[in-house]
Amino acid sequence: MQRLTVLDSDAYQEVSYILEDGTKTTITLRFLPTQRRWLIDVKDENGFEVNGLYACCHPNILDKWHSEIDYGISITTDNGVDPYRQEDWESGYAFLAMLDSEEKKETTEYLNGL
Repeated sequence: MQRLTVLDSDAYQEVSYILEDGTKTTITLRFLPTQRRWLIDVKDENGFEVNGLYACCHPNILDKWHSEIDYGISITTDNGVDPYRQEDWESGYAFLAMLDSEEKKETTEYLNGL
């Protein structure tokens, strides 16, 4: 699990991450102040793209697409409440981490009760 420590309090952030197979993945985060929520877009060089996911506490917010991609994204907070403030990444309240293929597999098995 590789925690992304470059996230700050900007309302719009774009981060590139190189997966273990060398594929470049771009993660875009947008803060919606009137809804007090973060949205996440994910796009990789292999053609996978998903837009407008809520940034919620979950072992793998991309688990729905476990058969299409070989990575995942985990979001956690100390108290289990979803990120809701613009400064949540920078303050350390919320953490976003990339899961490699083995971690993604373990998470999928856990979520499916295997």
